[in-house]
Amino acid sequence: MRTAHRLLSAWNVFLLFGMGGMGVFALFLSLSSIHRFQFVHWLVQAERELLLAGGLIILLAVLLIVITMRLDHRQYYQVKMGFYGLAVEVDLDVVRTLAGRYWQTHFPSSNAQVDALLRSDQTLELFVELPLLPQEEQEAVLQKIEVDLGRQLARHLGYRKPFLLTVSASVASLR
Repeated sequence: MRTAHRLLSAWNVFLLFGMGGMGVFALFLSLSSIHRFQFVHWLVQAERELLLAGGLIILLAVLLIVITMRLDHRQYYQVKMGFYGLAVEVDLDVVRTLAGRYWQTHFPSSNAQVDALLRSDQTLELFVELPLLPQEEQEAVLQKIEVDLGRQLARHLGYRKPFLLTVSASVASLR
């Protein structure tokens, strides 16, 4: 629970106890005429105490309202994914496993490490090592990887946004 929610809950509890206490006090006064007269007599004589108590209660109320308003600034962000704009929470371990299986299937001789990262702009980035390939095959292989991995991410995870593929230095000459 966020701090603002705790403070708001504490404020609500404080108000409920205060209201309950005032109700019990009013019931008690209604049952005893002697106490009613003593309370009224005290109210007439306790000018300074009432001024101090009223000022402290108002100060406490204003302070709690200001703190609650400052702490309860919510921040929202929206991630549009998929065909229908449904939000998907991406577990990076699942993405790594999915991409690692793809690599083991299509490049069995390569013992490449696959890693995944979700960037601050909610874009998925995959880091991979490709085996050495002839220059003329690199572009076709990368296009096939883009299509295949894009389909798998969409089919298995519902991730239909563009993703980044960062490859090892052996293929970096393409860019």
